[in-house]
Amino acid sequence: MLDLFRLLLDFGVVVLIWLVQLVIYPSFKYFSREGINRWHPKYTFLVSFVIMPLLLGQLALAAYQVFFFPDLFTIVSFILIIIAWILTFFFAVPIHHTFSLAEDHQVLADRLIRINAYRTIVWTLAFVFSLIRLFLLE
Repeated sequence: MLDLFRLLLDFGVVVLIWLVQLVIYPSFKYFSREGINRWHPKYTFLVSFVIMPLLLGQLALAAYQVFFFPDLFTIVSFILIIIAWILTFFFAVPIHHTFSLAEDHQVLADRLIRINAYRTIVWTLAFVFSLIRLFLLE
């Protein structure tokens, strides 16, 4: 049951990160400077209510599994999740904080898309490892 809940969290993160990569971040390039300055703070505030429970739940459950049920798939997926957190909080979040100061927010949107491509790959791989673990160890 725990593995299934973990898979659901991982799937939620993967759906969200692909949506961000394919739709949300590219849409920032279509805003005027005034429009992005009005929208971006609202976006970051509102999306955190969706993102943070998923990310915290995923991290907590992965850490629990690594501590109590360590195996190759759990350890690798946990490392991938840590890498995704590092990419998020040391690279993507600082870019978000500079949006209101930027001369050209489209350059920042391009940077977010590039950084998010790595996050998308890493979180997708974490989901794949979780999926493999669920079906191989069942």
